[in-house]
Amino acid sequence: RIKLEEQRRELKASDPALTKTQQQIDDIDGVIRQLSDAAKNLKPQRISVKNKAYELRKEEREKTALELETAQTTLRHAKEQHEKKVASLRALQGLESEFTSLRADRQTAETTEAASRITWEVWQQKRALGQGNFSSLREFGKASLPLEKEGPDRGKLLLGGFFVGLFFGLGIVVLRALPDRVVRTREDLESIDGLAVIGSMPRLDNTNLRRHVALREQGW
Repeated sequence: RIKLEEQRRELKASDPALTKTQQQIDDIDGVIRQLSDAAKNLKPQRISVKNKAYELRKEEREKTALELETAQTTLRHAKEQHEKKVASLRALQGLESEFTSLRADRQTAETTEAASRITWEVWQQKRALGQGNFSSLREFGKASLPLEKEGPDRGKLLLGGFFVGLFFGLGIVVLRALPDRVVRTREDLESIDGLAVIGSMPRLDNTNLRRHVALREQGW
């Protein structure tokens, strides 16, 4: 239509091709109006068109996400290894003082062992030359374990315990059988030097006190 418009502008009014060009323009306008009316009545449809740039960016994003996840996993593993190394280092630092002490003890023991070895070699040389005083003890035989029990005799101990317990029991019986001089009743008091009891004072506990009050109320 644009080209026809340009041609129409170039044609003169007396040119017979002007009418033909105008007719073509009108036909195109009619088709455009028909298509416009038809488009108004049509329902919208979704048409998917592949976008190569979008697909490429999507693949790059997925690749980047995979690389990021791998990097995060590597970082977590590195952190765990770092924490383990730090814990091991702290444990070693805690054992440093003990290690220093043990190393000093080892050096002292090695020095003592070397001195003892030198002393032993010197004494061996003196013994070989017959110098100095050495023990003349010799081994005649090896000691052996006894075949019978040599510990305490349980039968004698049980018999002695039985007799000791018997004597203690007889002593307690004899002590309880001795005359009891404690005065507990009225008869015990009258049996002493022929004394006669003319009255008694009740113990003022709760029971006797209530009984005494009851007898007074009755006129006794």
